[in-house]
Amino acid sequence: MNANGMTIAAGGAGAIGVYNIGGTATYSALSGSGRIYVGENGMGIMNLTGTASVNIASNGVQMGQNAGSSGVLNLLGGTLTTSRVSKGAGTAVFNFNGGLLRAYAASTAS
Repeated sequence: MNANGMTIAAGGAGAIGVYNIGGTATYSALSGSGRIYVGENGMGIMNLTGTASVNIASNGVQMGQNAGSSGVLNLLGGTLTTSRVSKGAGTAVFNFNGGLLRAYAASTAS
């Protein structure tokens, strides 16, 4: 799937969102704001497993974006390619129990 960005748990303080990506699935946000918020206003959980891949450009992955929110990113397999992993004003946990974390870098033709 290709998108401009994704938010997990955007609704409000009581919102709970879980995004599971596994198997051979691919999610990419490589244009525009190119970001994922894991827990923008509520509690967000993202689980990356198997050989799945998540590719995020510009703004990367931010967990616990707003005060009172929380984000949990579980990298259990697959590949997360991103320009950054950051914590907002809320709480954040990054569980790195497998898979690959890669820096996103634009490549130029030579």
